[in-house]
Amino acid sequence: MWSYDPGMGTDKDKVRFLVQDTNTNKQLFQDQEIIWVISTEDNIYTAAAMLCDQLVTKAGGVSKKTIGDLSISYNPAFYRTLGGQLRARGAGNQVPYAGGISVGDKEAQAEDIASTSPSIVRNLDNNLAAPGPALPSNNPLTSI
Repeated sequence: MWSYDPGMGTDKDKVRFLVQDTNTNKQLFQDQEIIWVISTEDNIYTAAAMLCDQLVTKAGGVSKKTIGDLSISYNPAFYRTLGGQLRARGAGNQVPYAGGISVGDKEAQAEDIASTSPSIVRNLDNNLAAPGPALPSNNPLTSI
């Protein structure tokens, strides 16, 4: 199924717009393909970049096809360039996440049974069972 709403109500429509797949007479991707790519990528820009990569791959090195009097030209470099621009734009729209910054984050992570334990914790080097340091008998600090 192929659909496009220029009102940009869904991410699918936004991705279609970004890869210029808005012409019903020249459909590049099915709705399900775009929806799947959106689910695997970080944002609509990186999803659109992945679809541009697919268009370059689909070309398979063919840039012109002639059948009788009909000739069709295809420039995969256009989609290669567009994909690079969209990927750069998408990289700027990713929000880094450092968990455990807020109290709520720390509590949520502590309660999550699927969460891994940190490898470095406070007082990691404290061994309460170890004896204290032995001071030599002629220690000037203890013979005052």
